[in-house]
Amino acid sequence: MTQSLLFLGDSYTIGEGVSPQESWPWQLIERLKQGALPAWGCQWGPPRTIAQTGWTAGELLQNLPKSGLGEGFWGACVSAGVNDQYRQLAIEECVEHLEQLLQVAAAACGYRKQHLWMVGIPDWSQSPFAADRDRQQIASQIASFNRAISGLADRWEIPWIDLNAASQPHCHPKEAFYTSDKLHPSSLQYRLWVDAILEKLA
Repeated sequence: MTQSLLFLGDSYTIGEGVSPQESWPWQLIERLKQGALPAWGCQWGPPRTIAQTGWTAGELLQNLPKSGLGEGFWGACVSAGVNDQYRQLAIEECVEHLEQLLQVAAAACGYRKQHLWMVGIPDWSQSPFAADRDRQQIASQIASFNRAISGLADRWEIPWIDLNAASQPHCHPKEAFYTSDKLHPSSLQYRLWVDAILEKLA
């Protein structure tokens, strides 16, 4: 029987600027098919992604009723919040919406909390897009959001994946680390995200 994972998020989840197969949910599924997590040994189908570029956590929540979301997923991931940070929205409001999203995601995978996880906000402060912005302020705001989001995951007793290191160019040339908009990750960066996710879920 084919199993499916549910991904709720934003432009990072759909992989803005890359092909669907290069997005991190698709890359994750491919790694699972290769046996990256033996305990998750299933016959995997394509990921089910509900996300849109620009969506805040609240907008994602508002659009779920018309998404045709069902149940019966093997597991689910909630990955949102960067647009809340970008628009300077309240952290408390973002966390409230994320908790409601977790409730939806938990129901979609039969309340199997061992198959439910969250992904943090990547640090886009080092992207070329942020060159004319206050990089230090952006990084500080992202860190504040991530502390609150990881605290929510702790309360739910589910994994939270920190993408800070995986979203830093380090030794990679920036032109290979981002798409043409100089903000969204390339397939290379998404591969590093998947490495971080698999390490946490193992």
